[in-house]
Amino acid sequence: MIPKIYYQIQFEILEENYDIAVALLSTFPITGIEEGLDELTVTLTHGIKPEDVSADMIATLENVGIKATIKEILDIVEQNWEKQWEESLQPIKVTDDIWITPSWKKEEVQGKYVIIIDPKMSFGTGYHPTTRMVCRLVEESVTPQSQWLDVGTGTGVLAILAVKAGASSCLGFDIDEWSIENAKENVTINNVETKVSIIQHDVAAFPYENYHGIAANLYRNLLLPALPSFFKALSLHNGILIVSGILVYDADEIITEAEKQGFILDLKLIEGEWCAIRFSLRM
Repeated sequence: MIPKIYYQIQFEILEENYDIAVALLSTFPITGIEEGLDELTVTLTHGIKPEDVSADMIATLENVGIKATIKEILDIVEQNWEKQWEESLQPIKVTDDIWITPSWKKEEVQGKYVIIIDPKMSFGTGYHPTTRMVCRLVEESVTPQSQWLDVGTGTGVLAILAVKAGASSCLGFDIDEWSIENAKENVTINNVETKVSIIQHDVAAFPYENYHGIAANLYRNLLLPALPSFFKALSLHNGILIVSGILVYDADEIITEAEKQGFILDLKLIEGEWCAIRFSLRM
């Protein structure tokens, strides 16, 4: 049998635009998206050629303000994608106590909090520096029987960690349908269905209630307008806000705007070009 030929398009896209870019590119006939450093590689469905879709992809991204250029176009021979992808995923040590691992590697790790995350192939592993930093801050900040909110839950890793670290409940939400499906699967794998709820919702329209803690791993353009809602949702319990998805050169702006709302800077972590920040409330 003659092996099938697939085409890949490598786009240069800033990392802070990945979430929106992935959601938009996933509407095209593709089989997967791989994240690199300021680069997304899209594998087209068999029979689809780059010239059939590349211009429309660029136009779709530019329509929402995302600058994208084509770095390279590759043709590749059919392989056992799933097997290669699974072999590429390894357990991640976040702290001495926290490990994030795919289910097929869980027997290889031991820790106080072993979080099993089986991400969708098309959306990568989720082991981003911002995820690791927020995990550290969540572990330090969760108190027994507290109620948490995970804004932009993605794979559900932060919501799962919150309840494993002692929270009585955590509600996670995301606007992306595939992320919701994946997060629910991971909640089941980790046996925390009674404490973690996952729903689909938009950050701006979400009906924020009262929480002891909020973890929001978002980007600047989503974080800034949500700060007043976060403050109100945490006011009753004098709660904790943990934010990330922030490039280091945007950190001062986030801190300034948060302080205007009544937050107090507690701690800032930096890893590479990314940072995570924890705030308490000025009451």
